Amino acid sequence: MKDLYVNIPVMEILHITNTSLKQNNSDTLVPQQILMLLSLVLNQNYFECDKKCYKPNQGVAMGSPVSGIITEIFLQYYEHPILKHILEMNAVIYYNCYIYDVFIVFNSTTITEEVIMNIMNTIHSNLQFFLTLKDNNYKIT
Repeated sequence: MKDLYVNIPVMEILHITNTSLKQNNSDTLVPQQILMLLSLVLNQNYFECDKKCYKPNQGVAMGSPVSGIITEIFLQYYEHPILKHILEMNAVIYYNCYIYDVFIVFNSTTITEEVIMNIMNTIHSNLQFFLTLKDNNYKIT
């Protein structure tokens, strides 16, 4: 996957979190407080390189303790509805994603790696997946 962290839209993460918190919490104060704190953390998006501080224009900071978790929440939110279909038709036998590494076992008689790539690249306009050849097998990254 290309440039994952900088392509995670902060406002969408806040919206996804808000929706999830409202679905799973009857108290309205707790979701508001969590969103306020999450917004603060995500918008304090600074990182250091060569002893200089930078703040990217978008995305989440690489190296931040919350970036991995936020990225997982974002990917799972968008992956589920899209990948559910190919899992149900048994074209994909196994699917696992950890941050930017994707592992897929598929039935090559019913689906090709190109079709899977096209499906993966419809998950979100900010995300771009690509195949890499590894030991005579493709790897989607």
